[in-house]
Formats: sequence, C-alpha cells, structure tokens
Amino acid sequence: RIGLVESPNPFVETKLVSMYAKCGYLDDARRVFEQMRKRNLFTWSAIIGACCRERRWREVVKLFYLMMEDGVVPDHFLLPKILQACCHCGGMRTTKLIHSLAVRCGFSSSIRVSNSILAVYARFGELSWARRFFENMDERDRVSWNAIISGYCHQGQSEEAHRLLDTMTKIGIEPGLVTWNILIASYNQLGCTDASMELMKKMESFGINPDVFTWTSMISGFAQNNKRSQALDLFREMLLAGVKPNGITIISAVSACASLRSLQKGLEIHSYAIRIGFIVDMLVGNSLIDLYSKCGELEDARKVFDIVIEKDVYTWNSMIGGYCQAGYCGMAYELFMKMRESDVPPNVITWNAMISGYIQNGDEDEAINLFQRMEKDGKVKRNTASWNSLISGYLQLGEKDKALGIFRQMQSYRVSPNSVTILSVLPACSNLIAANKVKEIHGCVFRRNLESELPVANSLIDTYAKSGNMEYSKSIFDGLSSKDIITW
Repeated sequence: RIGLVESPNPFVETKLVSMYAKCGYLDDARRVFEQMRKRNLFTWSAIIGACCRERRWREVVKLFYLMMEDGVVPDHFLLPKILQACCHCGGMRTTKLIHSLAVRCGFSSSIRVSNSILAVYARFGELSWARRFFENMDERDRVSWNAIISGYCHQGQSEEAHRLLDTMTKIGIEPGLVTWNILIASYNQLGCTDASMELMKKMESFGINPDVFTWTSMISGFAQNNKRSQALDLFREMLLAGVKPNGITIISAVSACASLRSLQKGLEIHSYAIRIGFIVDMLVGNSLIDLYSKCGELEDARKVFDIVIEKDVYTWNSMIGGYCQAGYCGMAYELFMKMRESDVPPNVITWNAMISGYIQNGDEDEAINLFQRMEKDGKVKRNTASWNSLISGYLQLGEKDKALGIFRQMQSYRVSPNSVTILSVLPACSNLIAANKVKEIHGCVFRRNLESELPVANSLIDTYAKSGNMEYSKSIFDGLSSKDIITW
C-alpha cells in the first residue's frame, strides 16, 4: 500500500517471502518471490527452506537449478536442505553435482554438508561412493557413522555394518541409541533374530537402555520369523522395563497372538491398550479383528470393526473372511453388500473369500454365481486364487470330477495354475483309474516350471505311486536335487 514492493527493495521482499513461508502461506511466498527482479542468497534460502518445511522435495531440487542459473551459489547452511530433498526424491545426479560444488567452494570441510552428501549416497545404495567419501572425510561424528552403517544395513550387509560399529567404538566414538537401533532392525529384517538379541544385550552392556523402537523392532522381527511365543515374551519384558508401546508394537504383539490362536494373551494386550488410553485406529483395529476372527470370537471382532471409523479394504476383508470361515455366509454377504456401497470397493481377496465361504459351506450355486458376477458386476479380474477357491471347495465336498473340471476350465481361460492349484488337484487323481489325469497335471507342472518346488514334486511322487505308475514316481524322485523326509 505504501509502495515498498512496487519499488524494488530486495530486503523488504525477502522479509515478505520469509514471513509468508513461516506462516504457512507458501503460494503467497512463491508469488512474491517470482515477482522479485533481484534475488540474493537469503531470498533463495527463504523459499527453499519453506519448500522443505512443506516437504515439496521436487520443488526444492528445481529451485536449486534455477538458483544456479541465476548465478547465486548456495552456502553451507543451504546445501544440507537441498541434499535432504535429494534424499527424498532420488536426486543422485544432483547429489554428485552438489558434491563437486562443495569441493570447489570449500564446503567439504563442513561436517553438516559432508554428512548430508554421505546420507544420500548411503540411502540409495551407492556404497562404493559412500565408503570412499566416508574414508576421505576430514572429520567424522556420530551422524557420519550412523549414515554409513545405515547404508550397509539397507543393502542387507549387516555384518559389515556390525564391523563398522565395532570400529566406531574402538576409536572412541560411542554408538548412540540410534546407531544400535539401525543395526538391530537390520538383523531382524534379515531374519537373524539371534544376532539381534545378542546385539541388544551388547547395547545394554554399554549402559544404553532399549527404547520403544528397539523393543518394537525385536517384537516384530521375532513375530515375522515364526518365533511368536518369544515375541510375546519380549512384549512382556518391555512392559516390565516400563517402556510404553506404540501402535506398531501393539499390532506386532496382537498379530503374534492371532497366529498362535492365543485368545487369552490377545485379550490381555487389548485390555492393556484400553487401560493406557490407546486409541484403536485402523491398523490396530485390523490386527484385533484378525485375532478375534481367527479365534472364533466374531462378536468381539464385530465390536472392534464397528468402532474403527476409517476402514480400509483389509478391515472389511478381515471381518468378511472371519464370517465366511465360521460358516456365517449370510452375515458375510450382508457386510459384503455394505462394502460395495461404501467408498472402499471389494477387491479380488474379498470376492475370493466370499466364493470360498459359500462353496466350503455347501452352497455351490451361490459360489458359482459370485464367481461369474465377479468380473461383470464387481469389475474385478479373477486371479489364480479365485479358481483355487472353487477347486479346493469342490474337493472338500468330495466332488473330485467337478474340481478337475474347474482345473481344465481354468487352463482354457489361460489362467496359470500355481503350486496351491497343483497340490489341491493331485490328491483327486490318486487311484488307478486316474493315471492319465495325473500325466495331464504333470504336463501342466512341467510347462509352468513348478516341478522344482519340493512340495509339488513330493505330491507328484505320491500320486504316481498311488495310481500304479512307480516308474514315473521313481523318475521324479531321482531327478530331485534336494529331498526331505516326505520325499523319502
């Protein structure tokens, strides 16, 4: 109004850009910025910093190139922000350009700039660049070590990461909690739960207590690697240590209970979550619905389902699947129709669950009806599992010929069977009359390269033997590179 913006005043304009940006009005900040005739380092820093706060990473990278075209060189305060953007949008070319710029401008001696460059190289698996850069750094702090250790962990090279941690301690830099957590999480993701347990004990020997992230990594790692009872023991230890779980901890513990069908422990965890005021969000709700459904407690599952406000497809599928498995196909269908009216349409898993539910409960007509409506009404393409649902359902009803008929129909539609299909249909041929059918299925196995899967090979050996063809059975046995007790 008083004419300060119309008459070029870089100082006032820069302050306006900064003010708009800090107040969250990025579009207004950008408008003032673009109207400026002359922009200096402070102006560029203000707009780039604002884009970083709004997580507009690609804009940050574009602004960096515009800045360079404008003849303004970023300083050692701004470069880490641009490198942070590279970290989020995969700007490896930009990172290498900044690396060379930092060397030319003498910024490579800045620990903040060096750590930022190292972090991008490490994050995107450029370990040769990262290691070379790390070794040539004038100064390294705990952040530098965390970055290189994290890089090796992300690439599954936990042993090398562990060696770096040992080197770090030898030269007198004590690893912090973050460093230990990075390595523990890496071992758990690789399934090396014994190594992660040893590492946690080693961490405690250094006087560092596990936090919620350490415990959660351990619990989820053990649960995902079929050590679910131990995962629940760890959850109990965590509570005794006075560490409050987060949502992921609760989900991991409840999922372990669901896999073990341990209703009592699941109830205890649910009760604890309520006592500490934990809000049942979508992800926690999904795990609880899965637990109660698997344990046959459908009323409790439905109560959780009803209180979850934001439902995703997994929420609906868990509840529908629970009803189907328990034989309550009517209730499943009612919920299925509500799902179709909601903003979360049924997916292929939903349709398959409904088909399986009906056919396993003897309602062949409704199962076939859903199977046929799936693509036309539901606009959902049938997959191998859809056909498998019918095949396994017919076999459970003792309808072997119908199961084999569906198998042939499946092939005529050019749908590739998988090992589940083969393992379902082969037992239907285990008699002397079905010898030709076994060969037909074997041909399909050969064409799909499924013979290398040991369970499939074992089933073929068994079925050929039962149908009186020991020669074929022995041939498959002799051709196996590895055998288990079932093969013998």
